[in-house]
Amino acid sequence: MAKSPTRKIAKLFLEGGDRSEQRQLPGDARAHLEERSCGVSGRGVREGEPAQDLQGCRRDHRAFYKHFKDKEALFSELVEPLASMIRKAYAQGEERGFAGYDEGKPVTPEQVRAALEAKAAGTLATTAMLYSHRDIYELLVFRSYGTPYEHFLDWLVDEEDRTTLRVLELIHGAEKARTVISKESLHIVNHAFYSALSENIIHAKSVEELNATTEVISTFFNAGWEKYRML
Repeated sequence: MAKSPTRKIAKLFLEGGDRSEQRQLPGDARAHLEERSCGVSGRGVREGEPAQDLQGCRRDHRAFYKHFKDKEALFSELVEPLASMIRKAYAQGEERGFAGYDEGKPVTPEQVRAALEAKAAGTLATTAMLYSHRDIYELLVFRSYGTPYEHFLDWLVDEEDRTTLRVLELIHGAEKARTVISKESLHIVNHAFYSALSENIIHAKSVEELNATTEVISTFFNAGWEKYRML
């Protein structure tokens, strides 16, 4: 399958290209960014759509790169759409996850298992989506040092800490929840979970391998969480 222009540009960053190398962007990839700099209507680089008709818009290299303040601005243009998608997906997943619990009522083992099964299904769908954008995801999570996105993985882990604690409070009560697992242990487990998923997304050689490993990761971690949720 051919890479989208956006992925080609991301690949250039991953290979450590400098500005002189950026001038050698593949034609379709460069056209995407030219579309942005020329102000042509359409969704452009954000969604990897084909570049619009650029007739009458001729930019030299200086004018082209002038559209972006610096390399960080170009980096943000590449990763922000995916970052926004992840934030939105996480918020929606949290809402669906807590819909399975009745606030103020005891949580049953069946509800716990159903919630973990739903989480496993959501994890499988999310990793598949991120795998289709893996070059951008790698930039966002592993190559974003020195940019506003350098703590994005930490944000994901912190959100998982917050929602996990919220679940434990529903099950055990606010006071007991903090005795079930320490804040430090909770954070380490969630960090390991997201690190494992991220490594899988970046390094899986096929969708089949991605899905198989994602299922292993989910089964491994959910078995542990089932124990702590049912204490």
